[in-house]
Amino acid sequence: MVSMKKSAFPRCAALLLFLLLAAAAGAQGGKSAVTSGTRDGEASGGAGGRVERDPAQTPVQAAEPSPPAGPEAPIPPRKILLFYRGGTGTTDLREKVLLRETLLVSLRGVRADCFILEADPLAGPDSDDDKSSLARRGACDGWLSVRVSDAPAGRLRGEYTLYDSVSLSYAARGAFEAEKPDIRDLARVFWRDAAAALEKLAPLDPLPPLVTRGVPGTRVYGLGKRSLRLDGDGSARVVLPTPGIYSLRAEKAGYDPVEKQVLYRESGGEILLDQKRGSLFSLDFSLENARYPAVSLSWFPVPNMVFLKTGAASYAAGIVGFVVPPDEGSGTLRVSYPYANLSSQVGFYIRPPDSFFRPYLGGGIVARFFFGRDRAYVDPAVPFGGFPVLGCEFSRDPKNRFFVEATPTFYYAAKRSPDPFQSFEDFMADRLEGLWGAGFNIGDRWHIEVFSFRLGYRKHF
Repeated sequence: MVSMKKSAFPRCAALLLFLLLAAAAGAQGGKSAVTSGTRDGEASGGAGGRVERDPAQTPVQAAEPSPPAGPEAPIPPRKILLFYRGGTGTTDLREKVLLRETLLVSLRGVRADCFILEADPLAGPDSDDDKSSLARRGACDGWLSVRVSDAPAGRLRGEYTLYDSVSLSYAARGAFEAEKPDIRDLARVFWRDAAAALEKLAPLDPLPPLVTRGVPGTRVYGLGKRSLRLDGDGSARVVLPTPGIYSLRAEKAGYDPVEKQVLYRESGGEILLDQKRGSLFSLDFSLENARYPAVSLSWFPVPNMVFLKTGAASYAAGIVGFVVPPDEGSGTLRVSYPYANLSSQVGFYIRPPDSFFRPYLGGGIVARFFFGRDRAYVDPAVPFGGFPVLGCEFSRDPKNRFFVEATPTFYYAAKRSPDPFQSFEDFMADRLEGLWGAGFNIGDRWHIEVFSFRLGYRKHF
Protein backbone atom coordinates (compact mmCIF):
# COMPACT_ATOMS: atom_id res chain seq x y z
CA MET A 1 0.00 0.00 0.00
CA VAL A 2 1.32 3.45 -0.81
CA SER A 3 1.91 5.10 2.52
CA MET A 4 3.41 8.33 3.81
CA LYS A 5 4.73 10.16 6.84
CA LYS A 6 5.39 13.92 7.32
CA SER A 7 6.91 15.49 10.35
CA ALA A 8 7.02 19.25 9.52
CA PHE A 9 4.30 21.25 11.20
CA PRO A 10 3.56 23.61 8.23
CA ARG A 11 3.04 20.62 5.94
CA CYS A 12 0.64 18.95 8.39
CA ALA A 13 -1.27 22.18 8.90
CA ALA A 14 -1.58 22.77 5.16
CA LEU A 15 -2.74 19.21 4.53
CA LEU A 16 -5.36 19.52 7.28
CA LEU A 17 -6.60 22.76 5.73
CA PHE A 18 -6.74 21.11 2.32
CA LEU A 19 -8.76 18.15 3.59
CA LEU A 20 -11.28 20.44 5.32
CA LEU A 21 -11.75 22.54 2.20
CA ALA A 22 -12.00 19.45 0.00
CA ALA A 23 -14.72 18.02 2.21
CA ALA A 24 -16.65 21.25 1.94
CA ALA A 25 -16.32 21.27 -1.83
CA GLY A 26 -17.20 17.58 -2.22
CA ALA A 27 -20.95 18.28 -2.09
CA GLN A 28 -20.76 20.34 -5.29
CA GLY A 29 -20.73 18.84 -8.79
CA GLY A 30 -18.35 19.78 -11.50
CA LYS A 31 -16.35 18.53 -14.38
CA SER A 32 -12.61 18.17 -14.58
CA ALA A 33 -10.63 20.88 -16.29
CA VAL A 34 -7.78 18.47 -16.89
CA THR A 35 -6.92 17.53 -20.46
CA SER A 36 -4.53 14.64 -21.04
CA GLY A 37 -1.40 15.29 -23.01
CA THR A 38 0.79 12.90 -24.92
CA ARG A 39 1.97 9.68 -23.36
CA ASP A 40 5.01 7.75 -24.49
CA GLY A 41 4.88 3.98 -24.51
CA GLU A 42 7.32 1.74 -22.73
CA ALA A 43 10.88 2.16 -23.89
CA SER A 44 14.14 0.64 -22.85
CA GLY A 45 16.56 2.75 -20.89
CA GLY A 46 18.05 3.42 -17.48
CA ALA A 47 20.96 1.99 -15.59
CA GLY A 48 21.52 -1.15 -13.54
CA GLY A 49 23.96 -2.09 -10.79
CA ARG A 50 24.37 -2.92 -7.14
CA VAL A 51 21.77 -1.92 -4.57
CA GLU A 52 23.13 0.22 -1.75
CA ARG A 53 21.33 2.01 1.04
CA ASP A 54 21.32 5.78 1.08
CA PRO A 55 20.71 7.16 4.58
CA ALA A 56 19.71 10.50 3.12
CA GLN A 57 16.41 9.12 1.83
CA THR A 58 13.44 9.47 4.13
CA PRO A 59 10.52 7.01 3.95
CA VAL A 60 7.11 8.54 3.79
CA GLN A 61 5.95 5.84 6.23
CA ALA A 62 7.88 4.85 9.32
CA ALA A 63 8.61 1.27 8.33
CA GLU A 64 7.82 -1.35 5.75
CA PRO A 65 5.78 -4.27 7.03
CA SER A 66 7.65 -7.55 7.15
CA PRO A 67 6.43 -10.29 4.79
CA PRO A 68 4.26 -12.83 6.58
CA ALA A 69 5.69 -16.24 7.42
CA GLY A 70 4.11 -19.31 5.93
CA PRO A 71 4.51 -22.13 3.46
CA GLU A 72 3.57 -19.89 0.50
CA ALA A 73 6.16 -17.32 -0.51
CA PRO A 74 4.59 -13.82 -0.40
CA ILE A 75 5.06 -11.27 -3.16
CA PRO A 76 7.28 -8.43 -1.91
CA PRO A 77 5.98 -4.86 -2.29
CA ARG A 78 7.37 -2.48 -4.87
CA LYS A 79 9.49 0.35 -3.45
CA ILE A 80 9.42 3.50 -5.54
CA LEU A 81 11.53 6.61 -4.92
CA LEU A 82 9.53 9.81 -5.48
CA PHE A 83 11.03 13.02 -6.95
CA TYR A 84 8.96 16.20 -7.20
CA ARG A 85 9.67 19.66 -8.60
CA GLY A 86 7.24 22.53 -8.44
CA GLY A 87 8.40 25.05 -11.05
CA THR A 88 5.42 27.38 -10.97
CA GLY A 89 5.90 31.10 -10.73
CA THR A 90 3.56 31.50 -7.80
CA THR A 91 4.90 32.85 -4.55
CA ASP A 92 1.91 31.56 -2.56
CA LEU A 93 3.38 29.12 -0.02
CA ARG A 94 -0.07 27.63 0.59
CA GLU A 95 -0.48 26.78 -3.09
CA LYS A 96 2.95 25.17 -3.27
CA VAL A 97 2.30 23.04 -0.20
CA LEU A 98 -1.13 21.98 -1.47
CA LEU A 99 0.31 20.88 -4.83
CA ARG A 100 2.91 18.70 -3.14
CA GLU A 101 0.61 17.30 -0.46
CA THR A 102 -2.24 16.50 -2.85
CA LEU A 103 0.23 14.52 -5.00
CA LEU A 104 1.10 12.40 -1.98
CA VAL A 105 -2.57 11.96 -1.10
CA SER A 106 -3.39 10.93 -4.68
CA LEU A 107 -0.67 8.29 -4.68
CA ARG A 108 -2.11 6.74 -1.56
CA GLY A 109 -4.13 3.62 -2.11
CA VAL A 110 -3.41 3.22 -5.81
CA ARG A 111 -1.77 -0.17 -5.25
CA ALA A 112 -1.72 -2.40 -2.22
CA ASP A 113 1.77 -3.66 -3.04
CA CYS A 114 3.49 -0.30 -3.55
CA PHE A 115 5.58 1.47 -0.94
CA ILE A 116 6.67 5.07 -1.62
CA LEU A 117 9.92 6.64 -0.42
CA GLU A 118 10.27 10.39 -0.68
CA ALA A 119 13.71 11.48 -1.91
CA ASP A 120 15.82 13.88 0.11
CA PRO A 121 16.16 16.43 -1.37
CA LEU A 122 12.76 15.98 -2.96
CA ALA A 123 13.72 17.65 -6.24
CA GLY A 124 16.41 15.07 -6.91
CA PRO A 125 19.10 15.18 -9.63
CA ASP A 126 18.53 16.29 -13.22
CA SER A 127 19.54 13.19 -15.18
CA ASP A 128 17.62 9.92 -15.22
CA ASP A 129 20.83 7.95 -14.67
CA ASP A 130 21.49 9.86 -11.47
CA LYS A 131 17.92 9.21 -10.35
CA SER A 132 18.36 5.49 -11.02
CA SER A 133 21.61 5.47 -9.08
CA LEU A 134 19.98 7.23 -6.15
CA ALA A 135 17.08 4.74 -6.20
CA ARG A 136 19.47 1.79 -6.17
CA ARG A 137 21.35 3.20 -3.19
CA GLY A 138 18.04 3.44 -1.36
CA ALA A 139 17.20 -0.23 -2.16
CA CYS A 140 14.30 0.91 -4.35
CA ASP A 141 13.26 -0.95 -7.47
CA GLY A 142 12.07 2.10 -9.41
CA TRP A 143 11.46 5.84 -9.29
CA LEU A 144 8.68 8.29 -10.13
CA SER A 145 9.55 11.85 -11.12
CA VAL A 146 6.79 14.48 -11.17
CA ARG A 147 7.26 18.10 -12.32
CA VAL A 148 4.73 20.96 -12.30
CA SER A 149 5.31 24.17 -14.28
CA ASP A 150 3.36 27.12 -15.63
CA ALA A 151 1.71 26.77 -19.03
CA PRO A 152 0.35 29.51 -21.36
CA ALA A 153 -2.96 31.16 -20.59
CA GLY A 154 -2.56 30.72 -16.87
CA ARG A 155 -2.68 26.96 -17.04
CA LEU A 156 -0.59 24.40 -15.19
CA ARG A 157 1.43 21.68 -16.90
CA GLY A 158 2.31 18.39 -15.23
CA GLU A 159 4.90 15.87 -16.39
CA TYR A 160 5.67 12.47 -14.91
CA THR A 161 8.16 9.68 -15.59
CA LEU A 162 8.00 6.23 -14.01
CA TYR A 163 11.09 4.03 -14.32
CA ASP A 164 11.20 0.31 -13.44
CA SER A 165 14.68 -0.67 -12.24
CA VAL A 166 13.77 -4.37 -12.38
CA SER A 167 12.98 -4.47 -16.09
CA LEU A 168 15.39 -1.56 -16.83
CA SER A 169 12.68 0.25 -18.76
CA TYR A 170 10.36 3.22 -18.51
CA ALA A 171 7.00 1.95 -17.30
CA ALA A 172 5.14 5.19 -18.14
CA ARG A 173 5.75 8.75 -19.22
CA GLY A 174 3.21 11.45 -19.84
CA ALA A 175 2.17 15.08 -19.57
CA PHE A 176 -1.07 16.91 -18.92
CA GLU A 177 -2.35 20.49 -18.74
CA ALA A 178 -5.19 21.99 -16.80
CA GLU A 179 -6.69 25.26 -15.82
CA LYS A 180 -5.39 26.33 -12.48
CA PRO A 181 -7.23 23.79 -10.34
CA ASP A 182 -9.23 24.62 -7.29
CA ILE A 183 -9.10 22.51 -4.18
CA ARG A 184 -11.76 20.13 -5.48
CA ASP A 185 -9.81 19.40 -8.67
CA LEU A 186 -6.57 18.97 -6.75
CA ALA A 187 -8.22 16.43 -4.51
CA ARG A 188 -10.04 14.47 -7.20
CA VAL A 189 -8.49 14.59 -10.65
CA PHE A 190 -5.46 16.81 -11.12
CA TRP A 191 -2.95 14.08 -10.21
CA ARG A 192 -5.04 11.23 -11.60
CA ASP A 193 -2.79 10.42 -14.57
CA ALA A 194 0.41 10.53 -12.53
CA ALA A 195 -1.07 8.27 -9.84
CA ALA A 196 -2.48 5.83 -12.42
CA ALA A 197 1.03 5.34 -13.80
CA LEU A 198 1.81 3.17 -10.78
CA GLU A 199 -0.60 0.57 -12.16
CA LYS A 200 1.81 -0.04 -15.05
CA LEU A 201 4.45 -1.49 -12.74
CA ALA A 202 4.63 -5.27 -12.98
CA PRO A 203 4.56 -7.07 -9.60
CA LEU A 204 7.80 -8.53 -8.31
CA ASP A 205 8.46 -12.25 -8.29
CA PRO A 206 7.64 -14.02 -5.01
CA LEU A 207 10.50 -14.15 -2.55
CA PRO A 208 12.02 -17.61 -2.19
CA PRO A 209 11.58 -18.91 1.38
CA LEU A 210 14.29 -19.91 3.81
CA VAL A 211 13.96 -23.66 4.45
CA THR A 212 14.83 -25.08 7.89
CA ARG A 213 15.37 -28.85 8.10
CA GLY A 214 15.65 -31.09 11.14
CA VAL A 215 13.77 -33.69 13.16
CA PRO A 216 9.99 -33.61 12.52
CA GLY A 217 8.10 -31.83 15.29
CA THR A 218 11.01 -29.56 16.25
CA ARG A 219 9.99 -26.10 17.40
CA VAL A 220 12.23 -23.31 16.03
CA TYR A 221 12.36 -19.87 17.62
CA GLY A 222 14.00 -16.67 16.35
CA LEU A 223 13.09 -16.85 12.65
CA GLY A 224 10.33 -14.27 12.49
CA LYS A 225 7.84 -13.13 15.09
CA ARG A 226 6.27 -16.57 15.49
CA SER A 227 7.90 -19.88 16.18
CA LEU A 228 8.09 -22.52 13.45
CA ARG A 229 7.24 -26.19 13.75
CA LEU A 230 8.94 -28.65 11.41
CA ASP A 231 6.36 -30.73 9.57
CA GLY A 232 6.29 -34.47 8.99
CA ASP A 233 9.04 -34.14 6.40
CA GLY A 234 11.23 -32.31 8.92
CA SER A 235 11.09 -28.93 7.20
CA ALA A 236 9.56 -25.48 7.62
CA ARG A 237 9.60 -22.46 5.34
CA VAL A 238 9.63 -18.77 6.16
CA VAL A 239 10.37 -15.56 4.28
CA LEU A 240 12.64 -13.15 6.18
CA PRO A 241 13.88 -9.63 5.48
CA THR A 242 17.42 -9.48 4.11
CA PRO A 243 20.15 -8.85 4.97
CA GLY A 244 20.02 -9.77 8.64
CA ILE A 245 21.55 -11.76 11.46
CA TYR A 246 19.14 -14.17 13.14
CA SER A 247 19.68 -16.08 16.37
CA LEU A 248 17.61 -19.25 16.31
CA ARG A 249 16.89 -21.91 18.90
CA ALA A 250 15.49 -25.35 18.09
CA GLU A 251 13.83 -27.53 20.74
CA LYS A 252 12.50 -31.06 20.49
CA ALA A 253 11.66 -33.45 23.31
CA GLY A 254 14.35 -36.12 23.48
CA TYR A 255 16.99 -34.01 21.74
CA ASP A 256 19.54 -31.49 22.94
CA PRO A 257 18.56 -27.90 22.07
CA VAL A 258 20.35 -26.28 19.13
CA GLU A 259 21.34 -22.61 19.18
CA LYS A 260 23.05 -20.88 16.28
CA GLN A 261 23.38 -17.52 14.55
CA VAL A 262 22.57 -17.24 10.87
CA LEU A 263 23.89 -14.50 8.59
CA TYR A 264 21.09 -14.16 6.04
CA ARG A 265 22.39 -12.21 3.04
CA GLU A 266 19.81 -12.94 0.35
CA SER A 267 16.44 -14.64 0.10
CA GLY A 268 16.28 -18.41 -0.15
CA GLY A 269 18.72 -20.96 1.18
CA GLU A 270 18.54 -23.72 3.74
CA ILE A 271 19.42 -24.26 7.40
CA LEU A 272 20.29 -27.75 8.59
CA LEU A 273 19.80 -28.36 12.32
CA ASP A 274 22.46 -30.63 13.80
CA GLN A 275 20.22 -32.22 16.44
CA LYS A 276 21.65 -34.86 18.76
CA ARG A 277 19.85 -37.30 21.00
CA GLY A 278 19.57 -36.16 24.59
CA SER A 279 20.83 -37.94 27.68
CA LEU A 280 19.95 -41.63 27.95
CA PHE A 281 21.66 -42.25 31.30
CA SER A 282 22.91 -40.30 34.28
CA LEU A 283 25.01 -41.23 37.32
CA ASP A 284 24.60 -39.51 40.70
CA PHE A 285 27.05 -39.20 43.57
CA SER A 286 25.49 -37.53 46.58
CA LEU A 287 25.24 -37.18 50.34
CA GLU A 288 21.88 -38.12 51.81
CA ASN A 289 20.90 -35.64 54.48
CA ALA A 290 24.40 -34.13 53.99
CA ARG A 291 25.79 -37.16 55.91
CA TYR A 292 25.62 -40.52 54.18
CA PRO A 293 27.07 -41.45 50.78
CA ALA A 294 24.64 -42.45 48.07
CA VAL A 295 24.90 -43.46 44.43
CA SER A 296 22.13 -43.68 41.81
CA LEU A 297 21.80 -44.67 38.17
CA SER A 298 19.08 -43.21 35.93
CA TRP A 299 17.71 -44.30 32.57
CA PHE A 300 15.76 -41.91 30.34
CA PRO A 301 12.97 -43.61 28.33
CA VAL A 302 12.38 -40.13 26.87
CA PRO A 303 15.89 -38.66 26.51
CA ASN A 304 16.52 -35.57 28.59
CA MET A 305 12.97 -35.54 29.94
CA VAL A 306 11.57 -38.62 31.77
CA PHE A 307 13.79 -40.75 34.00
CA LEU A 308 13.67 -44.00 35.95
CA LYS A 309 16.21 -44.16 38.77
CA THR A 310 17.50 -46.75 41.21
CA GLY A 311 20.07 -46.20 43.92
CA ALA A 312 21.40 -46.99 47.35
CA ALA A 313 22.47 -45.03 50.41
CA SER A 314 24.66 -46.52 53.11
CA TYR A 315 24.49 -45.43 56.73
CA ALA A 316 27.51 -47.54 57.70
CA ALA A 317 29.89 -44.60 57.42
CA GLY A 318 28.75 -41.01 57.51
CA ILE A 319 29.78 -37.60 58.71
CA VAL A 320 28.13 -35.25 61.16
CA GLY A 321 25.99 -32.85 59.18
CA PHE A 322 25.14 -29.21 59.66
CA VAL A 323 23.65 -29.84 63.11
CA VAL A 324 25.27 -32.17 65.66
CA PRO A 325 22.65 -34.30 67.52
CA PRO A 326 22.89 -34.22 71.34
CA ASP A 327 24.12 -37.81 71.63
CA GLU A 328 26.96 -37.05 69.27
CA GLY A 329 28.15 -34.02 71.15
CA SER A 330 31.49 -35.61 71.87
CA GLY A 331 32.93 -33.86 68.82
CA THR A 332 33.41 -36.91 66.57
CA LEU A 333 32.77 -36.31 62.88
CA ARG A 334 32.00 -39.91 62.01
CA VAL A 335 28.70 -41.70 62.54
CA SER A 336 27.77 -45.29 61.72
CA TYR A 337 24.52 -47.25 61.68
CA PRO A 338 24.07 -50.83 60.43
CA TYR A 339 21.55 -50.27 57.68
CA ALA A 340 21.15 -49.05 54.11
CA ASN A 341 18.31 -47.78 51.94
CA LEU A 342 17.55 -49.00 48.43
CA SER A 343 15.30 -46.71 46.42
CA SER A 344 13.59 -46.41 43.04
CA GLN A 345 12.24 -43.24 41.47
CA VAL A 346 10.35 -41.99 38.45
CA GLY A 347 10.30 -38.33 37.47
CA PHE A 348 10.50 -35.72 34.77
CA TYR A 349 12.27 -32.43 34.10
CA ILE A 350 10.40 -29.16 33.69
CA ARG A 351 12.88 -27.03 31.75
CA PRO A 352 15.22 -27.66 28.76
CA PRO A 353 18.49 -29.46 29.50
CA ASP A 354 20.68 -26.42 28.86
CA SER A 355 18.89 -24.25 31.45
CA PHE A 356 21.15 -23.04 34.25
CA PHE A 357 18.47 -23.91 36.81
CA ARG A 358 16.56 -27.01 35.79
CA PRO A 359 13.87 -28.20 38.24
CA TYR A 360 12.38 -31.67 38.20
CA LEU A 361 9.57 -33.53 39.95
CA GLY A 362 9.00 -37.17 40.77
CA GLY A 363 8.31 -39.78 43.38
CA GLY A 364 9.73 -43.02 44.66
CA ILE A 365 9.78 -45.88 47.16
CA VAL A 366 12.50 -46.95 49.57
CA ALA A 367 13.28 -50.29 51.24
CA ARG A 368 15.28 -50.45 54.49
CA PHE A 369 17.91 -53.18 54.97
CA PHE A 370 19.67 -54.02 58.23
CA PHE A 371 23.08 -55.67 58.39
CA GLY A 372 23.43 -58.38 61.01
CA ARG A 373 26.55 -60.31 61.92
CA ASP A 374 26.13 -62.85 59.14
CA ARG A 375 23.49 -61.48 56.78
CA ALA A 376 21.44 -58.52 55.63
CA TYR A 377 17.66 -58.49 55.87
CA VAL A 378 14.73 -56.18 55.38
CA ASP A 379 13.87 -54.28 58.53
CA PRO A 380 10.84 -56.16 59.88
CA ALA A 381 9.60 -53.18 61.88
CA VAL A 382 9.93 -50.34 59.32
CA PRO A 383 10.41 -52.15 56.01
CA PHE A 384 9.60 -49.49 53.43
CA GLY A 385 8.45 -45.99 52.74
CA GLY A 386 7.56 -43.59 49.96
CA PHE A 387 8.57 -40.07 49.10
CA PRO A 388 7.92 -37.23 46.63
CA VAL A 389 10.90 -35.65 44.87
CA LEU A 390 11.37 -31.94 44.31
CA GLY A 391 14.81 -31.23 42.91
CA CYS A 392 16.83 -28.77 40.90
CA GLU A 393 20.01 -29.09 38.85
CA PHE A 394 22.27 -26.10 38.32
CA SER A 395 25.27 -25.67 36.04
CA ARG A 396 26.18 -24.06 32.73
CA ASP A 397 27.34 -27.43 31.41
CA PRO A 398 24.26 -29.54 30.49
CA LYS A 399 26.22 -32.78 30.91
CA ASN A 400 27.89 -32.06 34.27
CA ARG A 401 25.59 -30.66 36.91
CA PHE A 402 25.20 -30.20 40.63
CA PHE A 403 21.85 -30.87 42.23
CA VAL A 404 19.85 -30.57 45.40
CA GLU A 405 16.60 -32.42 45.99
CA ALA A 406 14.07 -32.63 48.80
CA THR A 407 12.66 -36.09 49.57
CA PRO A 408 10.34 -35.93 52.62
CA THR A 409 9.77 -39.61 53.36
CA PHE A 410 6.72 -41.50 54.69
CA TYR A 411 7.91 -44.56 56.66
CA TYR A 412 5.54 -47.44 57.36
CA ALA A 413 5.68 -49.30 60.70
CA ALA A 414 4.81 -52.95 60.07
CA LYS A 415 5.33 -54.01 63.70
CA ARG A 416 4.91 -52.41 67.09
CA SER A 417 7.49 -52.31 69.84
CA PRO A 418 7.71 -55.54 71.88
CA ASP A 419 8.01 -53.34 74.96
CA PRO A 420 4.43 -52.45 75.96
CA PHE A 421 5.67 -49.44 77.90
CA GLN A 422 7.51 -47.89 74.91
CA SER A 423 5.54 -45.24 73.05
CA PHE A 424 5.19 -45.26 69.28
CA GLU A 425 7.20 -42.05 69.10
CA ASP A 426 10.15 -43.58 71.01
CA PHE A 427 9.89 -46.79 69.00
CA MET A 428 10.12 -44.94 65.64
CA ALA A 429 12.95 -42.78 66.95
CA ASP A 430 14.94 -45.93 67.76
CA ARG A 431 14.23 -47.62 64.42
CA LEU A 432 15.04 -44.48 62.40
CA GLU A 433 18.20 -43.72 64.32
CA GLY A 434 20.62 -41.69 62.24
CA LEU A 435 18.05 -39.43 60.62
CA TRP A 436 17.64 -35.82 61.59
CA GLY A 437 14.61 -36.58 63.68
CA ALA A 438 12.70 -33.65 62.23
CA GLY A 439 9.38 -35.40 61.64
CA PHE A 440 6.10 -36.44 63.15
CA ASN A 441 3.82 -39.48 63.38
CA ILE A 442 0.48 -40.05 61.73
CA GLY A 443 -1.56 -42.50 63.78
CA ASP A 444 0.31 -45.60 64.89
CA ARG A 445 1.55 -46.78 61.50
CA TRP A 446 3.23 -43.89 59.68
CA HIS A 447 6.08 -41.53 60.39
CA ILE A 448 6.92 -38.58 58.14
CA GLU A 449 10.57 -37.52 58.11
CA VAL A 450 10.24 -33.95 56.83
CA PHE A 451 13.89 -32.94 56.77
CA SER A 452 15.18 -35.37 54.14
CA PHE A 453 17.28 -34.20 51.19
CA ARG A 454 20.28 -34.90 48.97
CA LEU A 455 23.20 -32.82 47.72
CA GLY A 456 25.37 -34.12 44.92
CA TYR A 457 26.87 -34.22 41.45
CA ARG A 458 25.20 -35.70 38.36
CA LYS A 459 26.86 -36.80 35.13
CA HIS A 460 24.66 -37.13 32.03
CA PHE A 461 25.54 -39.54 29.22
